[in-house]
Amino acid sequence: MDRIINKIYDIFMDKLRDLELGHVLKDNDLCELWDLIHAYELLDSNLMNKTEQNKIIEYYGNYTLG
Repeated sequence: MDRIINKIYDIFMDKLRDLELGHVLKDNDLCELWDLIHAYELLDSNLMNKTEQNKIIEYYGNYTLG
């Protein structure tokens, strides 16, 4: 689980680095940032049942940038 939490954090930081470099984020990028924050928060706080956790883990386990 820690590996997925770290991966979510890394994806989030990559998006923020783009913003720091002056790139303009599209609407879907902003939605993705919000989803990353939400997924990180939920996994880190253990507020979900195992089925919901597995869905997030599966999604971000298959996630690739670009």
